[in-house]
Amino acid sequence: MFTRSVEHRLERRFRISPRFSMLTPGAGNTTSVKRIKEADRSYSTLDDQPALDAVRYDPTGFIRGSDRVVIDEV
Repeated sequence: MFTRSVEHRLERRFRISPRFSMLTPGAGNTTSVKRIKEADRSYSTLDDQPALDAVRYDPTGFIRGSDRVVIDEV
């Protein structure tokens, strides 16, 4: 499988930062994040309509109880 050049930077960010934004052009961002995310981080995508509705209704509640979370397609 092709490894994107940004993945080593993502791995470092996951280790040192509780939150960050990844704004990159092109395709493959979701695949890269899913492949390297740590096991203790949950993953949600706002492409999922129920998740998007939950964030719109109660953004704080959406992440409550999740110390480490990846939110894709923000």
